[in-house]
Amino acid sequence: MAMDLPLTDIFSSAVPSNIAGETGDTEKSQDITIYPDGDLIIRLVNEATGKRQFNGEEKKQVRILASFLVKREILAESSPQFDALLKGHFQETDESIVDIKEGTTLSLELWFRVLHDTMTDEMYTLPVNEVIEAIEVCGYRHLQISWLGEWAEEWFRRQDIEKASLKDLSRLIYPAKELDRPREFQTMTRRLVYGISDQIIDRNFTAHSHLCLEHTIIGALNGAKGNLRCKVLKGLFAPIDQFLRRSCTCKEATLFAYCQGLSKTGIWPLEYHMKKPCQQILDSFKHFACDVTENTCDGCEYLLQDTSIHEIHKTIQEHFEGLCLDCMDLSKGTSEDTKKYLRRDVFREYDSECRVSHGQPTWYWSYMGRKTEMQAHQREKHKKWNGGRAIFRRSGMRDLFN
Repeated sequence: MAMDLPLTDIFSSAVPSNIAGETGDTEKSQDITIYPDGDLIIRLVNEATGKRQFNGEEKKQVRILASFLVKREILAESSPQFDALLKGHFQETDESIVDIKEGTTLSLELWFRVLHDTMTDEMYTLPVNEVIEAIEVCGYRHLQISWLGEWAEEWFRRQDIEKASLKDLSRLIYPAKELDRPREFQTMTRRLVYGISDQIIDRNFTAHSHLCLEHTIIGALNGAKGNLRCKVLKGLFAPIDQFLRRSCTCKEATLFAYCQGLSKTGIWPLEYHMKKPCQQILDSFKHFACDVTENTCDGCEYLLQDTSIHEIHKTIQEHFEGLCLDCMDLSKGTSEDTKKYLRRDVFREYDSECRVSHGQPTWYWSYMGRKTEMQAHQREKHKKWNGGRAIFRRSGMRDLFN
């Protein structure tokens, strides 16, 4: 039922109650104008049941947390759930004041402002917990999460994720995925993989523990982290293997010099430091330094140069670029989508049609489909590769005899 009342009269009908905040202080219910020409008041209420002290009789107490002045038609058109509530056969259909229990004051204000196109600057500074609450409201009220897209772009810009702490990133990563922020999600996952030493998890401090990343995503992140550590080991031990295979007379002395250079990094012996974050290990490479004697041959001298260890650093540092939301979505789609995804590896077009650029490692770790299909693809790929090498060797031998 539409009302033609002054704003103050509309809000005066929603009598504010005193509520106890988390700090124990008594605060007044908030009156929030979403749409100045609104014809409906949505009240966020909290119901609690207690017992009277003198006779033990149960009593239900309703506390009004916030009142929002909105337009009925806009809400009804926003979702089938609101449409049924405000235009169906419910008691609220003809009411000018409707009470709801789900959500928080800030998460509901965000949604109402998005729906009414009355955004304020304060909404871009919401804490991450309120953003997760807004995602929960989206699911409960059957709203389109894509409607938060324009707001989310500015909200994430203000998070400054390149400088945010890893702890903050572990809380931001789920909203980045749900709000479809590919660049932010890629950056966060890259920083977490390189920067965290323990198990990578996403953190949600709201009551909605079901709002979290799928275990396949968490598994991919921890798999990528373990893969980087293997590459660190391989990179640092590769020169040692080359020293052992050399036939020069200076190899023993230069191998000792190489080990001394590694000891200056502070992460040698490496097995005692493998629990450190990969980024911390890579950053220690800058302290690598070797003393090259006059009798050192050119081959050994090259292995002792700073450029050798810096090449290892550069290769590992640029290896993983973060997960790709587009690859993740495509790989867990239909069987045709999976085939399309795997073909990118054949043609080495790993970021084809993706909104972020990336190489093979990101393509591989972003796979969210069935493991058996990826394993079959890898076997076939290696089979063709080995077959091609065999043909090349045979053709080379024929050329020698022609």
